[in-house]
Amino acid sequence: MRAREELAQFVKTTLHDLGVSPEGGLTDDTSLLRSGLFDSMAVLNLVAWVEAHVGTPLDPMQVDPLSHWDTMRDILNFCGQSATTSSGTRS
Repeated sequence: MRAREELAQFVKTTLHDLGVSPEGGLTDDTSLLRSGLFDSMAVLNLVAWVEAHVGTPLDPMQVDPLSHWDTMRDILNFCGQSATTSSGTRS
């Protein structure tokens, strides 16, 4: 899955830049936000990453990163749902 690999690289780079690493290593279910691994700047960069992958700007009133994007699995699910919705194949 290309998106998963790109997201994993983004997350690893971000964590490296922040000088942090998750206990037990990075998995699809590692908490990025609730755990405090990502700071506010990392969350803004994550918003830009998600927008690039869904191909459309996000409405900040419709997205709560803490609820929707705590883990890589959550982020990938959100991207998949948003891409499907923006393509008009889902209501």
